[in-house]
Amino acid sequence: AHITGRQRPPRNFEYNSFPATSGWHDPQWAIWNVYGEPVPQVHLIHNLEHGGIVVQYGSEIPEEAVNEIVDWYQESPNGILIAPLPENRQAAGLQDKIAVTAWRQLMTCSTFDEGTFSDFRDDYRYKGPEEGFEPEDLAPGT
Repeated sequence: AHITGRQRPPRNFEYNSFPATSGWHDPQWAIWNVYGEPVPQVHLIHNLEHGGIVVQYGSEIPEEAVNEIVDWYQESPNGILIAPLPENRQAAGLQDKIAVTAWRQLMTCSTFDEGTFSDFRDDYRYKGPEEGFEPEDLAPGT
């Protein structure tokens, strides 16, 4: 459900997972891109609703692995967003992990594996519940 106007999630609401794969979210999605700072989860859920894939990595993931993820992204960037995980209570156990999400789908791993990431992307990209989006609608910068 979109958070609009005075509408807010119920008090003490918690998502079904972290990172969240569905649930309450802001009506504004994050711009498709590669980020150097964490992106609010409330925006990322909207990206998933549009059929996007979000890859987030913990602070203990080596820079070399992050560079491999970015190289993978650049081969087919539409509908994909890359960002570090926040360093907060919810993400505390994920600082040595990479989390890949799609609408109602979550994969976590300790290393980047191109085949596994490509399979996840191919299985779930463009398959969110909010219809009417073409791949070019999810291009970087939009």
